[in-house]
Amino acid sequence: MGTDLIGRLATAVVTRRPLVYCYACLAVRLGVDEQSLRDAARTLLARNEASFGIARRTCGGCGGVDEFLLMKPYLLLSETPPA
Repeated sequence: MGTDLIGRLATAVVTRRPLVYCYACLAVRLGVDEQSLRDAARTLLARNEASFGIARRTCGGCGGVDEFLLMKPYLLLSETPPA
C-alpha cells in the first residue's frame, strides 16, 4: 500500500468535514477497493494518532451508522445517537 493512498485518505477526511463517509463510500470516492482503504486508514491512525481517531457517526453518503475515521477535534462532537 502506497503512501499516496494514505495521503489521499487524510486529505479526503480533512476536506470533506463536517461530513463523514464510511469506508465503502470513501473507497468509491477515491477509486480504490475497500480493503486497501481500510489498510490505509489503519496506517494513517497508527502514524497520526494525535490528529485522527475513530467515532460512531452516520455516513454522509449511504446513511449507514458505523465507526468512522475522523480528525480528533471532531471526535467529541456527537452527531449520531448511541445505538
